[in-house]
Amino acid sequence: MPGEKSEHNDTQPLRSIAIRIRQRRENRFAGGGKVKRFAVVTNIREWKATRLIERRRERAGTVEAVHDVLNNELAAGVMPSKYFGTNAAWLRLAVLAHNGLTALKRLALPAGLLTARPKR
Repeated sequence: MPGEKSEHNDTQPLRSIAIRIRQRRENRFAGGGKVKRFAVVTNIREWKATRLIERRRERAGTVEAVHDVLNNELAAGVMPSKYFGTNAAWLRLAVLAHNGLTALKRLALPAGLLTARPKR
C-alpha cells in the first residue's frame, strides 16, 4: 500500500494518482453508475500526472496478453517439479522462448504475422 512504511529506510512512499471519469450525458456506465474511479500507484515522481496516465493507457492489456501466451502456449503455467529452482529455470526458459519468438516475428516475418501466436 502506498502509505505503508517500507522495509528499506532509503525509499520514499509511492505516489498515488486518483482518476474520476464522469458521464456527461444521461447514459450511464455499464454498472449503472455515473462515475468511474481509477487509481495509479507508481514510484515515478518526476513525471506529470497526465504523462503517467498516458503511459498506463499505452501499456494496458499488454502484460495480460504476455501472461496468457506464457501460460497457455509456452507451458509456463504448469510447473514440472516440486523444486523451486527447477520451476524458476522452467519459467525463465519460457520467458526466453517468448522473447525469441517476439524478436523473430518483428525482424523476420511479414507485418501481417505480427499478431501470430505460437501453438503447443
